[in-house]
Amino acid sequence: MKPVAFLVFGQDWDSERFKQLVVSLGGVAEAHSWDAVLTRDDATVWITVTPPLEPGQQSRNVGAYEEVLGAAPRHKVSLQLSSRGDSEWLAAEIVMAAADVWKLVVEGFDGEVVTDDEFAKRVAKRKRDLFRSRQLRPG
Repeated sequence: MKPVAFLVFGQDWDSERFKQLVVSLGGVAEAHSWDAVLTRDDATVWITVTPPLEPGQQSRNVGAYEEVLGAAPRHKVSLQLSSRGDSEWLAAEIVMAAADVWKLVVEGFDGEVVTDDEFAKRVAKRKRDLFRSRQLRPG
């Protein structure tokens, strides 16, 4: 199973603008069944925009989302990463570019909720495991 991370946004997020952001990074919007795809070398990130979250809709992390966003979460995007190449870094490019435009929350592979500032610190410090709460030891 390919790893999946999520981006969660508040009310001000715009799906079309987000897709254009991915295109500006070299991606393609509306690719097959995906809302956008970003590929570079062997790495690929497939992107799906989920329907807007209804006010009051509950999930296990909704409280953490609200705390970080300062408002109710309204939009969620899944980032499905290929198991080849530097797909984690490719996904990180999407996160960082989106964080320049919107307030967001990252939900990593292990379900941990991370602020955009915390994620930026991971990118600066780590070589891998950007979407995990702890770095995995090499096997």
